[in-house]
Amino acid sequence: MDSDEQDFSLSGLTQNTFLEDPVILDDELSIISSILATENLDFGNSESTSANTSHAESTNARNISLISDEELQKIKETRIPLNTKHNTAWAVRVWKEWADERNSKAPANEKVEPDICKVSDVELMHWLAKFVVEVRKKATKRECYPPNTLYQLCCALLRYLRNNGRPALNFFEDPNFKHFQDSIDAEMKRLTGQGVGANVKQAQAFSEADEDKLWTSKLLDDHTASVLLNTKVFLIGKNFALRSGRERRLLKFSQLTLEPACGTEPEKLVYVSFGEKNNLGGLKQSNMKRKR
Repeated sequence: MDSDEQDFSLSGLTQNTFLEDPVILDDELSIISSILATENLDFGNSESTSANTSHAESTNARNISLISDEELQKIKETRIPLNTKHNTAWAVRVWKEWADERNSKAPANEKVEPDICKVSDVELMHWLAKFVVEVRKKATKRECYPPNTLYQLCCALLRYLRNNGRPALNFFEDPNFKHFQDSIDAEMKRLTGQGVGANVKQAQAFSEADEDKLWTSKLLDDHTASVLLNTKVFLIGKNFALRSGRERRLLKFSQLTLEPACGTEPEKLVYVSFGEKNNLGGLKQSNMKRKR
């Protein structure tokens, strides 16, 4: 019997039909059984189906770890290098000390808020212009900051304000801060013209002759444990181009791979950076290659 005949026969069934001819009941039940078999329906294994679904869900789970707002805040704070934190704190302290000293000398109607976060944008434009011209080094005879240091001071203040509720602020480019921009530009040019900051201290390059002296004087060698340790620190820093103490302190064996000789290439120890002074692997360094 084809499917059309099955549908027709089933649609014509009534309670009276079964009462009149009980044989029909057996025939029609066999038809229903064949339909169920064709559709592969299984109503007797619901627990197994549920178990399979649960297993599939557990297999596809990502096993995520939930974190609190406090934990997220701590993670965010780790993005800022320690030196940057010190630099920012120093700039905020300079602003406060300048404001306190100015308030002790200025009339009552010219007081400046020592907490820079409480200064509005309009007031900030006014007081920043005075800050860059008036601020001086501490414990010196009115010695001015070099032009670059003055600029770095303002950069640190901007960074502090952005991290404390004003992320869109940019007083170096905002036209509403033109008074400040003109003031710092003029002051930096004035200081440059006076030779302030012209003699910048820089680390001297370490020549091969200097290194030879260390070897010949046995400061680099392996005759004692301490000298060997110093030698290893020196050679690792030199060959892996480690620029900061942090890179040396955080050096791990997992950053080193011994590659066997291949063709004309000798066996070598390969170092891979896990973050360096100018490339910590953040958003701004996403296109920079790791040191290798």
